Amino acid sequence: MPKGPSTHCQNCSACAQFDVSMFHNLDEQSLGQLDGIKKTLHVKKGNLVFKEGAMPKGLFCIRSGKVKLVQMGADGKDQIVQMLKSGDVLGHRAIFGNDVHSSSAEALEDTKICYFPRNLFYELVEHNGKLILKFANLLACELKEAERKITTTAQQSVLVRISECLMVLKEKYGVDDTSHALKIQISREDMANMAGTTRESATRSLSKLKGLGIIELSGKNILILDEKRLVAMTMG
Repeated sequence: MPKGPSTHCQNCSACAQFDVSMFHNLDEQSLGQLDGIKKTLHVKKGNLVFKEGAMPKGLFCIRSGKVKLVQMGADGKDQIVQMLKSGDVLGHRAIFGNDVHSSSAEALEDTKICYFPRNLFYELVEHNGKLILKFANLLACELKEAERKITTTAQQSVLVRISECLMVLKEKYGVDDTSHALKIQISREDMANMAGTTRESATRSLSKLKGLGIIELSGKNILILDEKRLVAMTMG
C-alpha cells in the first residue's frame, strides 16, 4: 500500500471515467457496495502503488493520473509490461490468481487511485456474475496482448518496436489537439523498457524517426507529425 493521505471518494457513478471503467453498467446495489468499501489514495509521482513480489491487499482503479507496471528481468533490468491511464484497474491479476504481484506499479505523475480492500472486494465479486465476466474478459485481453508482445520482441527490429510503442502511447493517452504532442511525457529509459531494448538503441530509433520527418522531439515531449508513416513503420 502506498503511503500518503487517503479519503473517502465520490461515488463511482459520478466519476469522470465511469463510462469506460470496469464498473460501468453495474446495478445500483452493486455500485452502492463499491462506494461503501473504497477509499481514494493520493500517490506522488515516482512512488509505488504496490511492489513486485508483495501479497495483494486490494484492487486499485485509477481515478486520475498515469501508472506504469514494471517487472524486473533476470538480468536485473526493468521491463515495462503495461502503461495505464484513468479508468484502468490494477492488482486484479494477483488477486484472482491468489498470488503475489508479478510487477511493481509506479505513478508517472501525481495520481489519485480508488482502493478496494481485497476481502471486501471478493465478497462483492462472488455475488456479481457481470463483474466476474468483465474481469475474465480483461484477463483474456491482457494475455493476448502479452503473447503478441513476446512475438514482436523476438522477431521485430528495435525501430519497429519503438514505432509500436509510440502508437500504443498515442492510443492509450491521445495527443494534444494543437501541438500533436503525446499527452504523456516519457523518458528515453522508459521508452527503452517498453520496447525491451537499451536506452541507446531506443534513442537512435527515435532520432531516425525524427530524421524521417515522422516525429519531432522536444525534451520528454514527442510530437507525431505523420501518423500514417508511423503506422507503416510498425509493419516492418
